[in-house]
Amino acid sequence: MKTTNYKARLLIFTWFTFAFLWSSSGANANNINKYIVSNNTNKSTLTGSYQDVYNLYQEGNDFYNQKDYLKAISAYEEALSINPNFDLALNGKGWALRELKDYVSALDAFSQAIVINPGSYAHWQGRGNVLYYLGRFEESLSAYNTSLNINFNSDNSQAGKAWALAKLNQYGLALESFDRAIEMDSQIANYWSGKGWVLYELGRYQEASSTLERALELNPSDRFAQYYLGLIEKGFVG
Repeated sequence: MKTTNYKARLLIFTWFTFAFLWSSSGANANNINKYIVSNNTNKSTLTGSYQDVYNLYQEGNDFYNQKDYLKAISAYEEALSINPNFDLALNGKGWALRELKDYVSALDAFSQAIVINPGSYAHWQGRGNVLYYLGRFEESLSAYNTSLNINFNSDNSQAGKAWALAKLNQYGLALESFDRAIEMDSQIANYWSGKGWVLYELGRYQEASSTLERALELNPSDRFAQYYLGLIEKGFVG
C-alpha cells in the first residue's frame, strides 16, 4: 500500500480544506433566507417605521442572494440607521461581511445581534462560522453548541459543529455530528464529503470511499470529495 509524507499531506490538506470551505459556502451561507428570515426577532426592540426597516432588510437579502455583498451591507446599514436594534439586519450584515472575508467585522456584527437577541440560534450559528474562519475552533464549537441548544434541528449548525470538532482532531464526535446533519438534510453534498474526510482520518477507507462517492452523486464538482477519493484510489492511506 502506498504512503505519502505526512507533513506534506497535512500542508496540502490544510490549504484544500480552507479552499473548500470558502468555495462551498452554499452549505453555510449562500441563501441568507435559510438563516435569518426564520429568526425570532425581538420586536420589542423595534423603533421607527417597522415597514421601512424591514423593506431595507429584504433589499439587503436580495442583494446578498445576488452576491452583491457591498450593496447588501449598505442596505442593512441603512436599516440599522433607522433602528440600531434590528438584529436581523445585523445578522445579514454579518453574513455579507463573512462573504467578503472580513471575519473580524462579521464577528462584531454577529456579537451585536446576540446582545440584542441572545435566543436566536441563527446569530450563534453565524458567530460559530466566522470564529471557524478565524481559526478559533474551540470558540467556534462553543457557539455552535449554543446554537444547537436553542435549535437542535439546525442541520447547518450540526455540520458546523462537525467541522470544528474535526479541526480539534475529535473525529469520532465529528462523525456523529455529520451523521445528524445528514439525517436532517441528506441532499447537501458537503455534509457527505465532510463525513468522508472524517472517515478517512479514522482509517475507515472503504466507508470513506462510498461516502465520498455519494457526495459526488449530489455534486459532481465537489472538489473536496474528489480530492479525498483520489487519495484513497491512489493508495495514499495510513
